[in-house]
Amino acid sequence: WFEEKTQQIESLDAQLRKLHGAMEGLVLYRRELALSTAAFAKSAAILSSVEEHSALSRALHQLAESTERTHTIHHAQ
Repeated sequence: WFEEKTQQIESLDAQLRKLHGAMEGLVLYRRELALSTAAFAKSAAILSSVEEHSALSRALHQLAESTERTHTIHHAQ
């Protein structure tokens, strides 16, 4: 009985270690996603400020704003 329980605990331990590794990878991915989203938002904002065509400039500005909101959400998570 004790051997069976020991094997179950060892199996659970191995599964939890794999889960922990996967979660660490997910956290790193989400952090990188937030940073990349922020960089894209900044680039779109800069591009909108130098664009001569007013409609395209407004569209780029709106894209930058929505991407910045997305970055805020990703960063909060």
